[in-house]
Amino acid sequence: MKRREATYPHESDHVNVDEFDTSQESDWWVDEWDEVDAVPMVERLPAQHRLVKWAVWVSFVVVVMLVLIAGWVGWWYLQRVKPDPVGLSATDQVVDFTIGPTDSVETIAARLEQADLVADQSVFLWYVEQKGGLEIVPGFYELRTNDHIGNVLARLQTPPDQTYQRVTFPEGFTVEQMAARLAEAQPRLQPEAFIAASQSLDVPSAIRPDGVTSLEGLLFPDTY
Repeated sequence: MKRREATYPHESDHVNVDEFDTSQESDWWVDEWDEVDAVPMVERLPAQHRLVKWAVWVSFVVVVMLVLIAGWVGWWYLQRVKPDPVGLSATDQVVDFTIGPTDSVETIAARLEQADLVADQSVFLWYVEQKGGLEIVPGFYELRTNDHIGNVLARLQTPPDQTYQRVTFPEGFTVEQMAARLAEAQPRLQPEAFIAASQSLDVPSAIRPDGVTSLEGLLFPDTY
């Protein structure tokens, strides 16, 4: 047993613990916390646990960033596929678009972007690839500005012979006969409107004589 000294209110009164008879039962007991040197040190968190904690936080941050990036990419893609999510407006116009014999999907996509018919040519090319490609048929197409990229592709996938009809004007046909032939081939065309246009100076003609307003005799007989 280690030697202890008990201190009493009077500092001069010291009692040597060794003088007590240890064989007799005493109210004094040894508490391990009384020995300052015997108090164990608080163990630090193991390095492995700290690594797990950091790994969980890093994983959480990465997941949040991936969600934000995915949301931004989705918003960017929707803006390219359909620039105006509200729908077609009164300012949207039907634009004539011509595909030539030498055109490719890449040149068509570039021209569509230049004409503001699609927002991004790269997105259009990717969309065409996802939809099975585009069989190029030279001809004249009608496209609408600010339209969904799917509608643009659908119109380009429709051959011109399904949207346009051939009309033949034989030799000797008058303007009135041509107007009637057009109305037969395409009922939505009004013969009166064709006749009025043929008599208007708003329709330019390099071969119309001065002082003549009608195109009678100046329309070339052919298949259109």
